[in-house]
Amino acid sequence: MKISHINIPNFQQFKDFRLDLTYPQGHAKAGQPLDKVCLIGQSGTGKTTILNQLYNVLLHFFYGTQAELYTAKPPSNFNFSIKASFDQMRSVEVFIANKEVLIYDPQDDFEIDLPTFFAGLVEQGYYDKYHNKLVNFPAETIDSINNILQNQVVENPLRNIRTSDNMKEKIIAEREKLATKTVYNFASDNPLELWKSILLDLQEYEDARNYYSRQISEALLENDDMPIENLRDQFRQWKNDNPNPLEALGNLLNPILNQFQLEVNTKAEYKFSEEVKFIQVNTLAGDNVPYSKWSTGTKQIILTATPLFKLNMRNTVVLMDEPERSLYPNMQSMAIDYYTRLAPQAQFLFATHSPLIASSFDPWEIVELQFDETGFVERKPYYKGANHIDNYTPHPKALRWDEVLQQLFGLTAESYETSEQPLRRASALKAKLKGWMENGQMETPEATAALKEFEQLSQRLAWQVMNI
Repeated sequence: MKISHINIPNFQQFKDFRLDLTYPQGHAKAGQPLDKVCLIGQSGTGKTTILNQLYNVLLHFFYGTQAELYTAKPPSNFNFSIKASFDQMRSVEVFIANKEVLIYDPQDDFEIDLPTFFAGLVEQGYYDKYHNKLVNFPAETIDSINNILQNQVVENPLRNIRTSDNMKEKIIAEREKLATKTVYNFASDNPLELWKSILLDLQEYEDARNYYSRQISEALLENDDMPIENLRDQFRQWKNDNPNPLEALGNLLNPILNQFQLEVNTKAEYKFSEEVKFIQVNTLAGDNVPYSKWSTGTKQIILTATPLFKLNMRNTVVLMDEPERSLYPNMQSMAIDYYTRLAPQAQFLFATHSPLIASSFDPWEIVELQFDETGFVERKPYYKGANHIDNYTPHPKALRWDEVLQQLFGLTAESYETSEQPLRRASALKAKLKGWMENGQMETPEATAALKEFEQLSQRLAWQVMNI
């Protein structure tokens, strides 16, 4: 499932607001929903509002797949609709109006309520085809998850899993429930569900590896070459088909954790620990870094990337507000490509204030919100004439950082007021020194003092003295 259009008739700062989130003409995917979208704009233009209300609509849409959960109702003053594409051939409109969630299917030209729509899908055997997911990372994600992980004691299920069939059955049931869950909201959902599922994957991997080791050992004791070779071939094939879950997680996280001089501890013996807070992380020198010592940026990466690793992200809409939080500029410039590579079949909608985040997008993927003359929000057009890729400008990926600030974020001033006075003084000194150099007067006391002052100002302004 991917969102191709959003329509807000009248809500807060939006009136007759429409977004076309499809690729423009001239693109290889022309007319299809964008794989990623970046919402930018001045504070108050409604970036987070769009994400929140999109979540609200999709929440009701997904709850319709489980009739017993379909109890929530949207607010009476809220009208919002989306056009959702399930594949290139099938799309429906989902809209909320007058406290009702309705579906319009243009293919069959009918309008029905949501429970009836999904009941028909189940009856006709289409349920699996329409089984999609929604993952929401609001701006407060890290604070919410941090409160859970810091305040909740996590008993290690692996310590009891061998001796307690009930424990294993319970964790397997939790994993199966997790696999069929359709909505994940990390403002409230417990990330430990994902972590326990990863631990169970790890335990099952170790059990299977130990099984092959025992079989090979028994064959060696019997001195039977044929079973040994067959077992070794089976073992090699099994290892190729079933990578170590912890090593797979490390391969996913380490390329970006290495920027923090950290890495996932793939050799950790989790089953011997009384309490397992979360993934164990080491410095590149091998020293353990407990969760309480993780930086906020480290938490931001691990706690948002792990769900993308564990969940099946096919046909998933991912909403992420302020992905730049607590990330250094070089990490911000890597973040979008990193997230989208983790889930290439998902659709991402980001809201950001970061020019480094925005520079990761093509111009047709950027939705810049601005206030019109009447005080309502509109989308700033990035193309003139036909909606064709050749007519789009500017191209954020081709701009310098200062140009991104000026052209996408409207920062017209070249510097702070506090830098204007030394800039003017340095420019005046530079002109004087150039004249003295041309006239051979650099040995005078006045020129010597001016050169010393200019050198000091140059250091402050990152100028090179040789450019006089």
